[in-house]
Amino acid sequence: MEAVICDEISYFIERIESANGAAIDLEKILPTFTTNIVAVMMLGERFDYGDKRLDDLQFGKIAGMNMQTRFFPFVKVGLSRAI
Repeated sequence: MEAVICDEISYFIERIESANGAAIDLEKILPTFTTNIVAVMMLGERFDYGDKRLDDLQFGKIAGMNMQTRFFPFVKVGLSRAI
């Protein structure tokens, strides 16, 4: 499980770096991050960020963003400052 998470963190960091310093909406990429970890462990497949097939699988859309802030509390701080 640790290897799956570390691998997905690499993709997550790549996605952030690809913004070249521009603002990133974490609410849009965190669901892909969490869904990919579950998908790799259960289905043996990961999805690219922005893959349209994720719409049916997105953990964040099923559980809501509040659930993700339990696992990533730093996002809650960032969202409250943005609002």
